[in-house]
Amino acid sequence: MFYTSPSVLYYSGLRSRSSKDEDSYLMYELKAAVRVYPDVYVGALYQVENEYSKTSGYSSSSLNNTSKSERASYGANIGFVTPTYHIIASYFLKSEWDLSTTTESAGTNSYKYSGSGYQLDLGYKIPIWGMFFGPQVSYK
Repeated sequence: MFYTSPSVLYYSGLRSRSSKDEDSYLMYELKAAVRVYPDVYVGALYQVENEYSKTSGYSSSSLNNTSKSERASYGANIGFVTPTYHIIASYFLKSEWDLSTTTESAGTNSYKYSGSGYQLDLGYKIPIWGMFFGPQVSYK
């Protein structure tokens, strides 16, 4: 049996007082796995995160800045998947993070980071129209 799990998370916020602070975050992930034992799956995942933050309208130029980051990661996972819940442990073999910051006083700086890491997902599924939907909590 084959198991796939797409996930999307989006957050956007605007806070206004004497300044305007903008934040947005988009993460999407695709997991795919095959069953190797009843309810035990082994597979792979791919994940991309984009984050944007901007502050403006402050009287001090050091407080007015913009940052953009993108992280792309891929790796392997193993999990226990039932019709109602799942527990999946993932290891990112490679994760690359590009960060760009801009301030009025320092200009634009770019940084690139590369590494590896892990993630643990706990989720509950509800069957709706032949598919499963539900909440998931992840520790990364």
